[in-house]
Amino acid sequence: MGRRPDPAVWRVARCVLVTESDAEADDYLAASGNGLDYYYSFFRRSLSEGRNALFMLKPSTDMTDDAATVGAIKRSQVIAGSPRRVLEQLVALRKEAGRFGTLLMTGHDWTSRRSGAARWS
Repeated sequence: MGRRPDPAVWRVARCVLVTESDAEADDYLAASGNGLDYYYSFFRRSLSEGRNALFMLKPSTDMTDDAATVGAIKRSQVIAGSPRRVLEQLVALRKEAGRFGTLLMTGHDWTSRRSGAARWS
């Protein structure tokens, strides 16, 4: 009681895929059966089966469970594209989420691995 929330210790997690071009990222995300399909299928199933917690992955709070497909979740949770587009998406995420201290980048087995955490100042 009496404590103020400190956004500097808040964390936001996203998958981040930086590619040579936006088209390369779009092709990767559109391909079925890649690691992200498995990853988000697992979380979708885990949060929906008897847990009523799928809202945590939904791109929009008014989205129905049926509309919250793996593809829709993947598009909302993955920041991907050329360095310029990734930067634009990171800036948009910061505007949407507000001030937070750490971006946790979930690691995946991409062609070349991109993982870690970036501190916001």
